[in-house]
Amino acid sequence: MRTTWDWVNLSLAIFGFVVGMWGIFLARQAQKEGRELAEKNQEQITRLHTLSESLSNTVQTRAIGHFPENLRPIVELIEHAKKRLVIATDVASYGQLSNPDECVRYHAALVACAARNVNVEIIAYSGVRADAERRWQFTEYVQKGDEGFRKLVSEERWKHFAEKNGILNVKSCDDVFKSLVFTDLKFRQGVSQTSTIKVYDLPNPVDTLPVFFWLRDGEQAIFSLFTVGENGREISFHTIDQSITDILGETFTALKDTNKAVPTPLVLDLTEYAYLLQKP
Repeated sequence: MRTTWDWVNLSLAIFGFVVGMWGIFLARQAQKEGRELAEKNQEQITRLHTLSESLSNTVQTRAIGHFPENLRPIVELIEHAKKRLVIATDVASYGQLSNPDECVRYHAALVACAARNVNVEIIAYSGVRADAERRWQFTEYVQKGDEGFRKLVSEERWKHFAEKNGILNVKSCDDVFKSLVFTDLKFRQGVSQTSTIKVYDLPNPVDTLPVFFWLRDGEQAIFSLFTVGENGREISFHTIDQSITDILGETFTALKDTNKAVPTPLVLDLTEYAYLLQKP
């Protein structure tokens, strides 16, 4: 016969079994709900990502950075040109002093355009107009005479630029400006040797580009504006706004049609700059 304790133990065993099964049921239910929650969370994350991309695409014009950090996205824009690229800047060798490494990539991207048969046209200041622009950009150094010159050539950007271009003999700010002219002319001459790249000079002292810009296939562009004040800077924007790209294209065409921009000579005489490459 079973004693009272036997019935108690049997009841406890059955109760324990029932509790255990209930625990397993709850665990499985929680696991199922956890999976469903995870799937819902992932679905929400996917929707948020899609919404973010959609919003990004609707922002037609956005700031991309200050000069010279803007060179990287400019190079990327050039690399995606398919049929036509037009450029209007202060110098053909954009960023040659402030970011010479990216300027090399800039040059390579233009040459690669020619290899893909992309028609490239560049308008840039030259002659008296270019000299006035350089002196304005380096006003702080020019005004201080020899002290300003020593400060300029002691800066890392100048040292890197001089080393990259073999500049050995500079004794004044005028020599610095001649070095910049020399490297820009070499840049122009280099890209002009390709069959699909044309470079135009903008020499008139009274002509000023309202903005600098790089326009790809008439549908995508980067343009630069300038802040004012003592610490004015150049800031660039990327745009796919058709009204803006149309205006940039019209501006370029007007500069050519009014003959303000004239073709850069295919052969340039660089002998007057030879002394810059000689040790003093």
